[in-house]
Amino acid sequence: MLKILIFIVTGAFLTQPVRGYDVVPTDAMCAEMLTEIKACFSGTHTVEQFTNEWKWGSVRLAYVFKFGHVAPEKREECMVLATSPVPLNTNKYYSDLLTPLPPTRSDLKKCHWAFGVKKSRASGKQSLTFIFCPKRSAMYPLMMKHFGLQEPQYEDICSKQPSQCWATIVYSKIQFEYSWVDDQFVREDSLHAEMDVIYLFNQQECEGVMLLGKNNVPSKDESRKVSSHTGILDFSKFTEKFRWVPDHQIEHFANEKENLNPRVKERLTNLLDSQIILYKGNEEYIRHSGFRFLGEQKTPAIHFVAPWRELSYYESLHGDTVLRSIVGIPQWLENFDSFVLNVSNLSGEAQILLPYGLDIRPYLHTPPSSRLLYEHVRADKRVRIVVQPHIAYLYEDNRLSKILVCNDENGPPDHGWSLVREFYVCEETGYFWPVTRAYSPLE
Repeated sequence: MLKILIFIVTGAFLTQPVRGYDVVPTDAMCAEMLTEIKACFSGTHTVEQFTNEWKWGSVRLAYVFKFGHVAPEKREECMVLATSPVPLNTNKYYSDLLTPLPPTRSDLKKCHWAFGVKKSRASGKQSLTFIFCPKRSAMYPLMMKHFGLQEPQYEDICSKQPSQCWATIVYSKIQFEYSWVDDQFVREDSLHAEMDVIYLFNQQECEGVMLLGKNNVPSKDESRKVSSHTGILDFSKFTEKFRWVPDHQIEHFANEKENLNPRVKERLTNLLDSQIILYKGNEEYIRHSGFRFLGEQKTPAIHFVAPWRELSYYESLHGDTVLRSIVGIPQWLENFDSFVLNVSNLSGEAQILLPYGLDIRPYLHTPPSSRLLYEHVRADKRVRIVVQPHIAYLYEDNRLSKILVCNDENGPPDHGWSLVREFYVCEETGYFWPVTRAYSPLE
């Protein structure tokens, strides 16, 4: 959670600062802010009105990312906005934006709110998805008082709602760091008809509270059927060396190349043709495995001046596997990153071939006991995530349910949380966003 706030204070853009002096939080001010936030959630205020008419300092753009579905009407742009108690042009706090050192913890306390705003790329309509108030914010106690909220104790949640709490056991301290990807989201209460209340915990300490719009609460499709695994499922080729040129990237280049000058167009066309031939076997392997392209997620790299990072998502024909790849350079060449496989319907005759010498057969009912990196155990003991190099196992009621296989010897960068989360948490920067499935934010 530290890094999302680092991005909040190092964001690059500013809407309209309307005051030239510091804003000292008051109860009346917080009540007025929250009234406008509720109006935005309910739709009586537009997001544009909400941000452009902000009267309490500055609204800044902290983070942007895009969900690009195959269906154009589903494409969305998501923004994390943040408010500062003082305008940019008079604030010493923002004067060293170009220095390599991040702000201190005391500086971060001056950030009031973070807002999640979703924009449809088809209609251009914007909607408020969530607001987040960090516990270190001066607004936090005022917000809690205004809504009559009481921060839950982690021990109480464990006893009352054990399915929402997890304990982490670290086996390899050299390869592991506690971080923002280990945030736990605890759905505690509802406010009126518009909002759910979610508390964010890290290492059993409350980090802040989120108000999530009811129409943005992820809903699982419980009727979704996953086919029973039979025969041989061969995933052994999926390593860091697996590359291919998908059809949708070829089509994208065909649309873009007309804007290039003739010499560049000829050079890139020849390069594309040579790589199609070079990786033809891998592309056929993807096609034969029945993977269909779902869409891509584009997000800036750690710094705003860096190129956008692009991830592509694919789903198998029977819905049992979701594959993620990284779009490389040139832009049409994709590199295998990881996949999640549902093994809950594994038949006795099925055989799953995995890369890196992995074998799940010995661990269908008993988790591995060697080469462990870390383990997450739910408070009710019915669910756990066990992580080894290159793989994370999800167990439900002592039965292996899902696995996540990746190229990282330290296990998945998000420590396996995407197997159970309903929030997509960026592994590099720590921003979060409510989604149906954390591993595939496109759904």
